Amino acid sequence: MVWVVGTFPAGATPTGIVFDGTSVWIANQSANTVTKLRTGDGTLEATYDVGLDPVFVTFDGTNAWTTNFVSNNVTKLRSSDGTILGTFNVGTGPQGICFDGVHIWVSNYSSDDLTELLATDGTVLGTFPVGNGPEEIAFDGNNIWVPMESDDTVWRLRARDGGSRGQLTVGHTPQAILYDGQNIWVSNFDSNAVCKISHSL
Repeated sequence: MVWVVGTFPAGATPTGIVFDGTSVWIANQSANTVTKLRTGDGTLEATYDVGLDPVFVTFDGTNAWTTNFVSNNVTKLRSSDGTILGTFNVGTGPQGICFDGVHIWVSNYSSDDLTELLATDGTVLGTFPVGNGPEEIAFDGNNIWVPMESDDTVWRLRARDGGSRGQLTVGHTPQAILYDGQNIWVSNFDSNAVCKISHSL
């Protein structure tokens, strides 16, 4: 049996969420903050100011990162105490974000590209053009996958150098994406369906 064990307040318009091993971090888009909740009982541990319109958040093993859609940057926070370790400019309208073990990848919705940053210090290592309206990002161990909301495609790029490995047509308005250890799953907002893709393609 499955049931709701608790409902806990976050900030205004919570969107992205990530687990750091102890706590849950939530990006509060309308509040320009991230909230940190203890997973055991949902206790509010802290709320931290970030950039404008934080959308998604990821965890690099030590730090939490959030994309700030209106500020055109990302914020890096130390997960132990929320200290801001840096704010780094990326493309226009940063949205999706993921960690590949060494680098942070950011999808820039309005400039139709991806930014690759070194996770240790935020150095921008590259900017890679993609399709129209890149959304969330997934990493499969070798490749970066990102759906293009306006093209109805999913792009695959090599994580080692950002080189394109091709595109696949999926459903209408793809947005969220997930790697399950074997396959890629994509939600298609206007098709009322999800696509399953073999990551070995």
